[in-house]
Amino acid sequence: MPTDDLPGQAAARRWVVVDAVLVLLALVLAVALVLAWTRDAPAAAGDDRAQRTAALYREVTAAATEQAEAFLEVDHRDMDAVTERVLAGATGDFAEQYAASRERLVTRVERARAVVTSAARVVGVAELDADRAVVLVAADSAVRDRDTGDDEELRKHRMRLVLERQDGAWLVSELGFTR
Repeated sequence: MPTDDLPGQAAARRWVVVDAVLVLLALVLAVALVLAWTRDAPAAAGDDRAQRTAALYREVTAAATEQAEAFLEVDHRDMDAVTERVLAGATGDFAEQYAASRERLVTRVERARAVVTSAARVVGVAELDADRAVVLVAADSAVRDRDTGDDEELRKHRMRLVLERQDGAWLVSELGFTR
């Protein structure tokens, strides 16, 4: 029996080889799991999908804010500009209804000598996809007219707007007041 091959050394070498193969397999499995797990991971900060969604929210909330304020604001001294601003951001049934009531609105505002300034305070997106959004807006209006005299009267509004994307712009297709 050679002196360099003691009993049990051959078995020990086999276990070293088995251990090395098992470690290598564990590493390959770990790498495969990490790749599979991160490939389909949900959007995270810096992810293109998350950035697109955030940009969509910003577009929708900006359009809803602008249109809610435009709808609430009036100025008896220049109602053409006021109504044109609303119609520029409107579409569908809402645009048709607003256009149909435009003359009555102008008459009432001019008769009351009304000036109303508005500010959206809270804007929340209730539903959103690539071409349609439902947005809730809480806004305040400061009203001055014949009835208030020099005093400014504060009014609070809660609105629900449905916006549709047309030619890259978000336009209001429905507008209503909520409680």
